[in-house]
Amino acid sequence: MEYFFKIAKTCSIREIVDYNLFYIVNPVNGCWSVISAEDIDFVSMFVGKTIHFRDLHLSKSHLSLLKTLFHQGILEINNKSYYTEQVIREAERVITIIINTTNGCNIHCKYCYAYSNEKTYVKFSPASIIADITKLVGNNENQKISIVFHGGEPLLCWDNIVEMIIKLNSRFKNISYSIQTNGILITKQIVNFVKSNKIKIGISLDGFNKQANINRFGKDNNNFLKRVLDNIDVLMHNNILIGLLSVITKENYRDLFDSVIFFVDKGVKHFGFNFFLSKGRGADKNTEVLVNELVDIYIKLACYINDYNAHHVLEDYISERTISVLIYSLSHKPLGACFSTPCSAGKNLFAIDVNGDIYPCDEFVGDVSFRFGNIRIGDFSTENIKNDNFTKLSHRNNNSIEKCKLCQINRLCPFKCPSDSYYRTGDLFQPHSMCEFTKLILPKYMYLLQQNIISSRYFIFN
Repeated sequence: MEYFFKIAKTCSIREIVDYNLFYIVNPVNGCWSVISAEDIDFVSMFVGKTIHFRDLHLSKSHLSLLKTLFHQGILEINNKSYYTEQVIREAERVITIIINTTNGCNIHCKYCYAYSNEKTYVKFSPASIIADITKLVGNNENQKISIVFHGGEPLLCWDNIVEMIIKLNSRFKNISYSIQTNGILITKQIVNFVKSNKIKIGISLDGFNKQANINRFGKDNNNFLKRVLDNIDVLMHNNILIGLLSVITKENYRDLFDSVIFFVDKGVKHFGFNFFLSKGRGADKNTEVLVNELVDIYIKLACYINDYNAHHVLEDYISERTISVLIYSLSHKPLGACFSTPCSAGKNLFAIDVNGDIYPCDEFVGDVSFRFGNIRIGDFSTENIKNDNFTKLSHRNNNSIEKCKLCQINRLCPFKCPSDSYYRTGDLFQPHSMCEFTKLILPKYMYLLQQNIISSRYFIFN
């Protein structure tokens, strides 16, 4: 049998900064492979050209390289590729509703994007919100619903939350709850209710020491920090599932690795490190984070998570969201709605403000240009949304962001959140703030994966 080899002309070879290595990537399907500097000329001669096996005089190392390129979807043999696009079965529709319980808060984070200019504080009404949810999801008692209590600080409305959960549980069979809280107001009563109702808790905390939380609690933060750490211990003692959400700032990014180790020792398993949103109090802030340093920290974190999980059973795995989505993207695994374009904002995801205003996502709350309307006024229906920015969101995809369209790793980049682009640049169709970080970290994760230093099976979503 005759054999013909070819690499698609769309493929390009790029350097992995600081590694003295290169990677070849196909922007059409996201396939990639790491190659050495010595192999560049050899690999390049297949790009856009068909070469017969008889015209090659292959050494064992080059034959092995061709096998690797084939199995990683880069090399075609007789016009056939080893890689096939995964068919992702459509999951049962889950409607996620973020409820802003109050515009009040018991602390004053310097980078907060929510209600930063509010002077009058109000709480939500359980009866109104229950009617709102029913209007959004219909009367199908089997509809899968995920309710996220947000704020402000939702625990300021604890009695209202309890009333709402009890009533919703009697109406819907497939409903789950989570609360995003700063963790200061947790009490024994709250712990007992959370445990009995299997509510997930997200704790917003920027690290384990005073300096890391300077933007969250202010200069006199020792009491708040101690209280939150003590409350985390109580939650862990009661086997309540919690995740830790931190905002990356110049004050804490160098301690992210030590922070993960500190909280893993406490029993926390899931982490999410976010760049702050350039909205509200964060609109005029500069993170001043050195990207090269952050890349090094994320390499160290990925190796730690991999090695930890390799010695634990699946239910005890730890994770960090950014690392997980990067590894999933490189491994051609489904990323979920928030890491896709178009995203699920305004389709399977809605945010309800305290006054009943509806938005496609919590990060757009308060911006009238993204407001769908008020669910308590007239015959509101998600089928008849008329909003120019929502139309743009619906058409925002990989190829509609011009700078992303031209990027060779576009198919591999999971960071295309529209709110990040919009509040940083004023334009929905601009790259994400993590663009530079992603261009540096992805090739290095390619190397770690190809060399089996890390394995995709040890990385999970929160």
